[in-house]
Amino acid sequence: MKIFAVLGATIGLTLLVVAVALAYANHHPQVARVLADSLTQNATAPIPTTSFINATNTSNDFRKPVPILMYHYIREAPNNDPQGARLSVASQVFSQQLDAIQAAGYTTITAHQFLDDSLPEHPILLTFDDGYQDFYTEALPALQAHQMVATVFVIYGSLDDTDGRYLTTTQVRNIANAGIEIGSHTVSHPDLTTVDNGKLQDELMASRSALERIVGKRITAIAYPSGAVDERVERYADFTGYQFGVTTEPGIAQRAMDWLRLPRVRVSANQLPDSLISSLAQLVQAVGPTE
Repeated sequence: MKIFAVLGATIGLTLLVVAVALAYANHHPQVARVLADSLTQNATAPIPTTSFINATNTSNDFRKPVPILMYHYIREAPNNDPQGARLSVASQVFSQQLDAIQAAGYTTITAHQFLDDSLPEHPILLTFDDGYQDFYTEALPALQAHQMVATVFVIYGSLDDTDGRYLTTTQVRNIANAGIEIGSHTVSHPDLTTVDNGKLQDELMASRSALERIVGKRITAIAYPSGAVDERVERYADFTGYQFGVTTEPGIAQRAMDWLRLPRVRVSANQLPDSLISSLAQLVQAVGPTE
């Protein structure tokens, strides 16, 4: 029965991808091509079922608190952009935060490592949304100096923009080769809970497939734009091959949670290192013992 269920689900996914590719072929040939490539690569892959995976493991690692920090810009806060200023952490402050994270005994891991069988004693994820140019010029050198890893969620449709605000395709490839994980932030950063099924499939599948072609690795992590996710979005993310998803809901993650709807800790603009570590300690303590 399980074999037939997997076969039926795989055939259903194949037909859905083909339908979407045909629907977009006339007006979105690039997207259709990416979807077709993805179909070839993934048609026989088993569909992940995160609820089953999570429910079958009760080890201490699955109850271990894992803070997932959320960053956007690593730059000096602009005076003429209040919203951008709130999302900005100065380079010097960021480096000091990394010092404090190391001193507190944390070990950075990637989204892929979060899904692995074992975790370090005090794991922490550093995530960066949108894929801004300053990750390459400011964050990456600081991470490398501290021998840390991170996960960058890239808006595929913004790569190689003419004003240089976002990363280039070459930079994304270099970042991945440096040991930083690349995740999807969709194609165009829409509110996924408000788009129709065809658009939802497009945003999830096309971004994942295109990024896989750039970095030469499987993309299994997604950050939902503005943290917007519901049951339908999560179901589509699951069907299109994602295994790890982060929101903007505040909190400390655990592997025992739903892997496609994990909370994060937003790093405030220029938050002092001591304040950041103190906040993490309080949040981790609130999770309770892991044994």
